[in-house]
Order: sequence, then structure tokens, then C-alpha cells
Amino acid sequence: MDILCDGESSVNPTANSFIQINHERRFYRNVYGAGEINISHLCNLTVNSDNLTNLSCESNMSPPCCPSQKNWPALLTMIVIVLTIAGNILVIMAVSLEKKLQNATNYFLMSLAIADMLLGFLVMPVSMLTILYGYEWPLPRKLCAIWIYLDVLFSTASIMHLCAISLDRYIAIRNPIHHSRFNSRTKAFAKIIAVWTISVGISMPVPVFGLQDDSKVFKKDIFKKDICLLADENFVLVGSFVAFFIPLTIMVVTYFLTIKSLQKEAMLCVNDIGPKTKFASFSFLPQSSLSSEKLFQRSLNRDMGTSGRRTMQSISNEQKASKVLGIVFFLFVVMWCPFFITNVMAVICKESCKEEVLGGLLNIFVWIGYLSSAVNPLVYTLFNKTYRSAFSRYIQCRYKEEKKPFQLILVNTIPALAYDSSQLQLAQMKSLKKEAKMMAKDYSTVTIGTHRSDGTSKKSIGPGNEKETRRLLEVPSKPLLTYTTSTAPALSVEAKFSSEVKIMALKQVSSNKCFEGFQKVFEHDSAELKCKMKFGIYLPPKAETGKCPVLYWLSGLTCTEQNFITKAGFQQAAAEHGLIVVAPDTSPRGCNIEGEDESWDFGTGAGFYVDATEDPWKTNYRMYSYVKDELPKLINANFPTDPERMSVFGHSMGGHGALILALKNPGKYKSVSAFAPICNPIQCQWGKKALGGYLGPDASKWEAYDATQLVKSYSGSRLDILIDQGKDDQFLSAGQLLPDNFIAACTERKIPVVFRLQQASCFCSPWWLDSCL
Repeated sequence: MDILCDGESSVNPTANSFIQINHERRFYRNVYGAGEINISHLCNLTVNSDNLTNLSCESNMSPPCCPSQKNWPALLTMIVIVLTIAGNILVIMAVSLEKKLQNATNYFLMSLAIADMLLGFLVMPVSMLTILYGYEWPLPRKLCAIWIYLDVLFSTASIMHLCAISLDRYIAIRNPIHHSRFNSRTKAFAKIIAVWTISVGISMPVPVFGLQDDSKVFKKDIFKKDICLLADENFVLVGSFVAFFIPLTIMVVTYFLTIKSLQKEAMLCVNDIGPKTKFASFSFLPQSSLSSEKLFQRSLNRDMGTSGRRTMQSISNEQKASKVLGIVFFLFVVMWCPFFITNVMAVICKESCKEEVLGGLLNIFVWIGYLSSAVNPLVYTLFNKTYRSAFSRYIQCRYKEEKKPFQLILVNTIPALAYDSSQLQLAQMKSLKKEAKMMAKDYSTVTIGTHRSDGTSKKSIGPGNEKETRRLLEVPSKPLLTYTTSTAPALSVEAKFSSEVKIMALKQVSSNKCFEGFQKVFEHDSAELKCKMKFGIYLPPKAETGKCPVLYWLSGLTCTEQNFITKAGFQQAAAEHGLIVVAPDTSPRGCNIEGEDESWDFGTGAGFYVDATEDPWKTNYRMYSYVKDELPKLINANFPTDPERMSVFGHSMGGHGALILALKNPGKYKSVSAFAPICNPIQCQWGKKALGGYLGPDASKWEAYDATQLVKSYSGSRLDILIDQGKDDQFLSAGQLLPDNFIAACTERKIPVVFRLQQASCFCSPWWLDSCL
């Protein structure tokens, strides 16, 4: 038999037997210092009924943590703790300091990082301490329930955050209209608070019952040591399903649905794939001799291609983000599943499973779960350039991104009417950048081609003309660029091109030869919007010799000046017909207004072509006045346009802008056309959100920017209106565009409108416009 005793042992044997006496393990402090000493006695006794025939005892006293031994588990857990705390602090700093990362998904990731960081601060060190003490609880008993509570809270918060991210992204992609109403910084924080509230609710029973009855949080192992763990089997089962398995199921299902939705959109938006389809056009020409039924005249027209309302670039960005989140989800599942499965098995198996084996597995699996809190920052670093750059700077104690100290601009003094005769090679440009940094004090003459009212076409910049030299941003000592206009005669007869016109108000951003004309992008300081604005402009070959008609293109939600000029392919037709085409940005940018970057359909990229009257938008968001007045004046003053031949067109939100500009300003525009326009914004969710935000809650004020309402009161000169609409446009079926309302109003007012219904599934993207322009 085995006898466990303290101190000295005494035995009174009564029969022949073999007795093994083991002293209980004790911890002593002595000359060995802080080490533990394991005292064990092993005695072999051979006895009979009369005499003790043999007795041999061996004693072993040795410190388990002698210099030749190392506690590798404790060392590994220390590394995990350091990585968890440091990595998640970097994530919190990145989202807080980097404007590019300040969106709803990254706010969730920052909150997740807070949970992981607190897990590393408050839970992991205590768990490591229990390892050092052989898993026996070394702290006051009351702290056990608190420690388990924090462990359950932060672990539950992690899975709840990932579940919320998965749901939020699926809703945003599957139903962007509904999601846009709830997608702001304030509402993202409200969702985060809800996640934490649920996590607290799930974990709160632990301290409530554990502090009252510590038997629910303590359990003795086979060595009779007190182990701090959840001993309440009901809570283990219910908590595992509520805090892990149910959210896990939601997360996995919604993630795969998100991937499926993105793949579907990508297929819809691939251009020139699949068979071409025809489109039909309807002409609405009010004639007193025709009945209302005969107003619809259908005719087959030309071919068209299909494309998506969402650009391939935006879908690609979504897919990249989904890939990163998918890796985070996968690692979380792989690392926590073993623990929760084993935890449930320990309750279900009970006597049929070896308790010591399950206990050992749980001790290992819980640290594998903790490891997931450390790997998330590593995933962001590997797969996200912005996070990677931010982490690198923070490690070097550089908390702000350094701006480039020098930017070479060779063209900001060259007016748009001058055409260069040659292009700089890439090697020359690199050489120029190096030389420009030297900033030599003496300047050689550089010839700049300009058009002035006095007929001159050249201007010398150099030591004799310091003012113009400064305008060239300190041109280095050797001649950098010779710019001539031998083929572009001066337009001296127009007063608007006199020397009083401040051509310097425009800074040329880019210029590219295109169909014998030039596609350019300019930037200027807008007095109306109180910020810098960009616009693209195509100058056809005919602009070199005389005035040209001008078309103003207004882009849709989320677009910039680049979308139309790079995707629509209008330049060839514009060159053939001698048309100047201007494409401004869709909103002010960089105004630092709270909330302007939080929603794709409100604020940045969604100015909606109105003059805002509500704070804080009314100072900058005046796109209606900018497009109607300031931009045309700037264009007419600097380019050879014919103001008497001006038209406006656009798509989606821009189609809405084109319609209201033409209807509110009779006679200003010769024609107006729109692609999938928002025709009745006061009746759709996009319009209600934008008009309510910019103009206030009084819906009567919205009617001034509603094409359907404006056409009902239109009394100006004859206006030619053309509308193209995709038959299977998802936003048409969602009730966002409402062209029927506009057509009915035009029919009632006998205003001519040509409505062409395209046989297309996706219609609004500029990629498709090349087929119709």
C-alpha cells in the first residue's frame, strides 16, 4: 500500500508486505535561495509478523530549478505576452494616427486590438504565474474569479468583434443602400459598444457566482492542489456555445457569402466579356395630335457592352481586404477551436475521459488561443501596406508621415493653350529631379510658350526677370526645358486672354497627347468651395486655331475627375467634332469636416451638386454654384471655349446634377443628357440622405434640387433632354433612380425627352459609357 505522510513516518506492520512510503511534496526556502526544493523519501521495508528483517530508505533533496534546468514553457509564454502587448499597441496607434485607416472596419480592428492588448496585460501574466507554480493558484482566492472573468471577457470580445466585422462587411456589399444609412464613425462606435456590452453580459456570471461560492472557480487536481478554472459545468457548456460556436458559425457563413457576392459583382463588371446585346430607345415627343399611348416610339439602335456600377478597382480593394480579414478569421478559428472543443469534451466525457489528459491539453490549447491575439498585428503588417509603413515609423519613434521635402513642377506657369512639341524621356525627368534639388543661385534662360493679347508667343525667364523666375520654382542653372508654340498662333482678339487674366490661378497636374489633342488635368484654388479643386479637360486639335463648344461632364458617387477621362473613351469623338470636354471632381476634398470621409454616398465624393445650407457643410459644399458659375468662368477665361455653345451631361449623381443645372438655368445649356440619373432624389434613399444632410430636415427645401419637381415648373426655352438607362440596373430596381417619375412629369408638361432603355444588367460605370457616347 502507499502511505502519504508529513515529516517522519511510523508504521506498525502486522503482516509480510512491501510498503512504499512517499513524503508529500513540500516547498521550502533555504540556502538555495528562491528555488523550490523537492523533498522525497523512498523507503523499502520487508517485514514479517515477528521481526523487521530489512529497512532501506533513500532521501533526495534537490532544487528543481537548478542552473542546468530552464522553464521553457514560461519563457515561451513571456514571448507571447510581449508580442501581444507591443503588436496591438502598434495597431491602436496606427488606426488613431493614420487617416487612411480611419474607417468602420479598422475601428472594429482597433477595438479588437484593445481587447487583445488587455488580454496580454491582465490575463496572460497571471496564467504564466500559474505555470511557474505548477498550475496551483498562487494568489488570493478572491482574485481567481476576477481573473477568469477578464479571461472570458476579452476572449469573448475578440470573437464578437470578428463576427461583427464579418456581418458589417456582408451588409455593406450585399445591401449598400441600407448600410450607407448606418455607416458613420459615430454609428461604428455604437456597434463597437454593443459588442462590448454583449461580451460583458456573457462573462458577468463568472464573478457574480464565483465570488459567492469559490467552488465554482476552483477544482482540485490529482495532487490535491487548488486549480483556478471554471468548475461549473453548465456555464462551461452554455458559455462555449454562446461565446464561441454560435458567433463562429455566423462569422464563417457571412464571410463566404461576402466572397460570393464580390465574385458575382466582379463577373458583372468585366468589360467586353460575353455576347453583346442590343438596346432600345424611347422618344417622348409631346405632340397635340398624338395620344399618350403613342408617345412611346421604340427603335432598335446600336450595340452596347456591359459593366458594373462598382468599378473593378473598388471590387479589387474589397477582395484584398476580405483576404486579410479571412486570414485573421482563419487563424482565430484554428487557434481557439481546440480549446473550446476540449473544454466541451471535458464536460460531456466526465468519467469516460482521463481528467489529467484533458487538463494537460487545456493548459496547452489555452495558450495557443492566446497566441491568436499576438499574430493579428503580424497579419496586418504582411498584407497591408499602410499598416506596415505605420508600424515601421512608430518603431523608429516617427509618428507622422514625412512629406516629401521637394516637388518639381515644371508646368505650373504654362497656360493650357500652349502645346509642347516634344515629351521628356523618363531618364531626363529623373535627371531633372536630381538637379532641381541642388537649387543653384544663377538661372539660365528658359523659353516658355504663352498666348497673350499682344500677339507674343514667347517669354524669357531668367536673371533679368526675377518675378517670373520665382514662378518657375527655382529652375536650376542649366536649361531644363525649351517649350515652343510655333504651331499654335496667338489668340489676341479675345479680351478674356488679355494680360489681366491670371493664368497662374491654374496649376497643370498632367498633360497627355490624345488623338492629336491634349488630355490635361489642372488644379486651382476654388473661392466657392474654399479648397483646392481638380478638373480634367480635353482640348481637341481645333482648339489651337479657334473657339470650340464645351461640354461639362458631372460624375457620380465616389468618382473623381479621373474616372471619366480615363475610362469613358470619349476623346476620339471629341477630337473629331472639335469639342472641349471638362470633367470636374465630384466634391470638395480635404476640408477636415467631421464625418465627410465616413460614407461613400455623403461627404467626400458625394457633393450631390447642391449648395449646402446646414452646418458644417455650408462653407465648403457648394458644388451647384461651383459648376454653374465659378468653373465656367475659369474655363472661359483660360481656354478657347464658345460660351454660347455649352452643354452639360453626367451619370448617376452627376446625371441628377446635369438635369437640375439645365432646368434651373433656362437658356444656359444647349442640351442636357444623363446616364442612369437620380431623377427624383426626394423620393429615394440616396437623395433623402444627401439632401437632408446638406439642406436640413425641411423637405420643401429639397424640391429646388429635384429634377422631377423642377420640370413640373419649367417655363424656359426648348430644352433637348436625353436619358440612357440600363434595364437591369440594380439601383433602378432598388428605387434609387426613378426615371418613370421624371418621364411622367415631362409628358405632363410637354417637354421633349428621349429615354433609351438599354438591355444591360449593369450600366452606371464609366467603362460602359464608351458604347453610348
